[in-house]
Amino acid sequence: MRRAWRLSRDRIGQAGSAPRCNGWPCSCGPDSRLRRQSRTPPASTTPAATQLISELAGHGITATGTAGLNVWVRVADEATNTAALYQQGWAVAPGSRFRQASPPGIRITVSALDQDSIPRLGANLAQALTGGTTTSCST
Repeated sequence: MRRAWRLSRDRIGQAGSAPRCNGWPCSCGPDSRLRRQSRTPPASTTPAATQLISELAGHGITATGTAGLNVWVRVADEATNTAALYQQGWAVAPGSRFRQASPPGIRITVSALDQDSIPRLGANLAQALTGGTTTSCST
């Protein structure tokens, strides 16, 4: 029994989840069986996601993701748009590492996004999608 626990514990990755969990938060007990843990995002993230999606819609950008920590925006080229937003002071993630069959997109995490910066993010994302440039990087 101890050997099974050690093997299972050693297989846990740096994020604290085992490979068998497929990205779900999991825990390993002394009996070496994996158990899924249900996690609900903090309530404060949903209004930020909703506000960001509304802001992006005002720029003609379709986005999804009101129920969690992330907002997803479909883009033609993930690398170009991620780099353009980075140059404007935003860190977003290309969707390639998160998707299996969906089209290209970027993931914007809204958990630390304050409401005052949402209009600027919307404008910067609109510029990135249209190929516009900006010299402002103020945060």
